[in-house]
Amino acid sequence: MNPTIKGLFLKDLVRTVEKKGGSKKELSEYFEGNLDFSPLKNYSTEVLRKLHDATAIVLYGKNDGQTQFELGKLGFKSYANNLLIGKMMLSLVEKNIDKIVSSLPKILNSVTPRLDVEMRPLGPNKIQMRIKNNDLHINFYSGLWTAAIEYFGYQPVIESKMIGRNDHEYIIEWR
Repeated sequence: MNPTIKGLFLKDLVRTVEKKGGSKKELSEYFEGNLDFSPLKNYSTEVLRKLHDATAIVLYGKNDGQTQFELGKLGFKSYANNLLIGKMMLSLVEKNIDKIVSSLPKILNSVTPRLDVEMRPLGPNKIQMRIKNNDLHINFYSGLWTAAIEYFGYQPVIESKMIGRNDHEYIIEWR
């Protein structure tokens, strides 16, 4: 089964574009489809990827690895600060990075059900995470992890590697 994402996350991304000075009309020029997402409906992560691509062009003037990294950072900040579900999930881990790291697969699956996430510790303050069945740009999650680690007051060191199509591996370290 392919991973999905609830419409409320897509709606939040559209609102974020508007807050950052873009417009829904401008976004629709680069996104094929309706931008009026139903909050509780499941959408394929391919829709999210296409919305990311359009958002990168509207906010940054181009769509490349660096802009996808920036979208990952923006995505975490929005999740942590704007969305009730993010605030609730993060309140459960209380700014404790060890709790958040051990909860990463659950947190990812709360946003993107059916995403295949494997995680293993590599030592103190270092993990390996593999995300399979992932339609999103490899740099998106690098940006997301960067923002998450910075949120907890640590300095991130992240390496990413493409294992195969829609199969990405990350070595995530925090200092």
